[in-house]
Amino acid sequence: MNTETNEQKNKESFRFEIYKGKIAADTGFTKTRTAGHAYLSSGKHSYKVKLFALTQDRYVVVPTDSDPNQYKILTKDEVQTKDKGKRTYWNVVGDGEVLSQAGVLKLKFDLFGEPLYMSLYPSNGGNVLPFQPMNERSAA
Repeated sequence: MNTETNEQKNKESFRFEIYKGKIAADTGFTKTRTAGHAYLSSGKHSYKVKLFALTQDRYVVVPTDSDPNQYKILTKDEVQTKDKGKRTYWNVVGDGEVLSQAGVLKLKFDLFGEPLYMSLYPSNGGNVLPFQPMNERSAA
């Protein structure tokens, strides 16, 4: 019975809103419109991103190895090989930077003229898992 509860907890996921907006001079953030959502499974460090304007495309946001406040935005490209297998390529399509005072992760996609901002705090219900940079996660 206790194992079942642990398995359910491990499968728990959190939704983070992605916005268009502006960073104010006093380091505050002003949201203008919701542009999508990011999803994080409990125990994972990669966010799955869905943008409303690009419903067919999926992105993954992962921290860089060198700096826990820097992120990469990736797309996954699967191609079929000659022997009918699949080969997966990960393509970098942008970068992210944690702006902790504003409470957002600034997402700069290569092809977009302006950045999007992902909230560092989940939007789904009472299960609040505050954002922790990778260096704090490994210490816990």
